[in-house]
Amino acid sequence: MESPLIIFVLFLTTGLAFALYDIDDYDSPSSGEFGYGEESVPLRNADVCIPQPLGGVDWILSVRQPDYGWKEETHRAVIALAVNKWPNLAPQEVRQMELQLEVELTKSLLRNHTFSIHPNDLALYIHALIATGRNPRNFYGIDLVNQLLHMVRFSAYQVHPFLLLALCNSNAVPTSPLSFSQWMQQNHQVGRGNLEYAALALNAFECLKTLDYAVDERYLNEVRHSIASHQQMDGGFGNVYSTAIIVLALASAPDSLDWNKHQAVNYLRSKFTADVNMVSAYLIELALSSDRVRFIKDLHPNLILGPAPEKHDKDHYFVQYTVRVGEHPDVYFTISIKVPPKSNFFYIMNESAHHDAKFNFSAYFDQDGNPNIFSISNVPNDAEENLYWRLCLQTEVDHNRHNSTFRTVHGSPIHLTPNRDDHVIYWYRNSDCEES
Repeated sequence: MESPLIIFVLFLTTGLAFALYDIDDYDSPSSGEFGYGEESVPLRNADVCIPQPLGGVDWILSVRQPDYGWKEETHRAVIALAVNKWPNLAPQEVRQMELQLEVELTKSLLRNHTFSIHPNDLALYIHALIATGRNPRNFYGIDLVNQLLHMVRFSAYQVHPFLLLALCNSNAVPTSPLSFSQWMQQNHQVGRGNLEYAALALNAFECLKTLDYAVDERYLNEVRHSIASHQQMDGGFGNVYSTAIIVLALASAPDSLDWNKHQAVNYLRSKFTADVNMVSAYLIELALSSDRVRFIKDLHPNLILGPAPEKHDKDHYFVQYTVRVGEHPDVYFTISIKVPPKSNFFYIMNESAHHDAKFNFSAYFDQDGNPNIFSISNVPNDAEENLYWRLCLQTEVDHNRHNSTFRTVHGSPIHLTPNRDDHVIYWYRNSDCEES
């Protein structure tokens, strides 16, 4: 039997303290001297280090979390770094960020049975996997591209253009033929005729052309000219977001197009450190790299984007297992493991420990041959402090209020058989799980 799919999830949240220094609050002596009675000493300029504002990849790396991710923005951060060839990052760092991307995607897929993953988020994850040289058609046996195709097949002319771009970067095309002019006209009629939407659509259909998809070149050129005509005196197109999206869309435009790309790029550079957030940093980095990386798929032109192989573990399912110590909810370790049906939890513990040393444990067997846990991750039971590893099953999850209840499972873990998507916690504490 093939080894179960293992995805590691490390949740570490830390607080970041920022010291703010307002230089305007400092009143320097007008005479340039400090007074000391009758005599005075000339003031020497102190070497004050004033941090320079960051932008682009520097800012992205400055807000990276201890787990090497960016929470729900991990996909955008990874794409921005990948198009810049992972600047000044060691291979180990890059691998950690790639793994955290897998963790965030896995979490989204695991939540999919209660809250469906948003199509645009799925498209971003597809782009991020391609940017890291991974096949989104085979994410541990899951065909993400097929999922996206399923989402758009019933409403092709109403589908967001970014989804079409993600399909194209995966070398996939819409299942029903699309006319660019009809697509633009229908979306304009339902209030989607703004400049950014038109630029995203232009970019998507420019990409589809690379797959020999039939696109009316004359209409394509009309849209290019219409978008370019909105360039303002400062080189931008109203704001940094619109400008970056339009620079990407016009990257393939012929030299005869009447617009000033150099001025648009300078506009983006001038906004590099102003009001920085992940979306602006990500879009600017893509725009500044558009001459070299026209589409995300250009990062790995030889990437094989074939469908996932036929599954031999169709009946297997995911179980989440967490190790948690004391009353510190901010620090714990979680592993999501795909297991055969009717797997007991002792088997799941062994599989988890095999793949991650943080889940190593020690057990003794009673006279009936049942294993009993007395140490996990080198933390033993402490009878004097009444601290024991207590087996808890998470129940009644309220996703709207972000809380849940726990039930203590007494006896050996070999007698617990988790169901699909169950969350089991071994909690080192001095009371039963219900008292949390």
